[in-house]
Amino acid sequence: MGIEDSWHLFIGRRFAQGCWTVAAGLYTKVNQCVDMVDTLVDLVFAVLNSFSEIDKGKFVMLLWSIWRRRNVLLWQQIETSIDATINMALLVLADWLQVKKLDWKGVGYVQHTGGEQVWQRPRSSFLKCNVDASLFCEYSITSWGMVLGDENGSFIACRTITLLGIFNVKEAEAAGLYEALHWIRSMG
Repeated sequence: MGIEDSWHLFIGRRFAQGCWTVAAGLYTKVNQCVDMVDTLVDLVFAVLNSFSEIDKGKFVMLLWSIWRRRNVLLWQQIETSIDATINMALLVLADWLQVKKLDWKGVGYVQHTGGEQVWQRPRSSFLKCNVDASLFCEYSITSWGMVLGDENGSFIACRTITLLGIFNVKEAEAAGLYEALHWIRSMG
């Protein structure tokens, strides 16, 4: 068996072709671009220049999901089906599209007042890290997202972590806080 290159992983393997075929008919569109390029990088740019906005999102998220599936198989010896790989890509895309609708200016810590959540900026020269956990029980996946911002509401950095396995809600939130602290500490 030869070395697996990125083209083979994302386009040439039967599993990848199955993903492109099932994923909302992207196979025909991707193949039209494949015929015009020689490398995966060229393919990505061809797709970004010719697909609709929603198909661009599906394409990029499916690339990520195929890559993630390969890593889970390689490092944890866990097979993921074509449907689960596509569903993960579409779930992340749906979440991303929802997040893009939000106004992130001035996001700070949450203050609870009479059941309402009121966002406030962190104090001057402080940073705020928002952390959230997501449990995908159907796929036995726990995911965390972290966004770091300053007192002006400006974006500093973000990070996501996905782990195969399910926590209960309190454990997932605690693990998210731990991972956020570890991440911030690693930045210096």
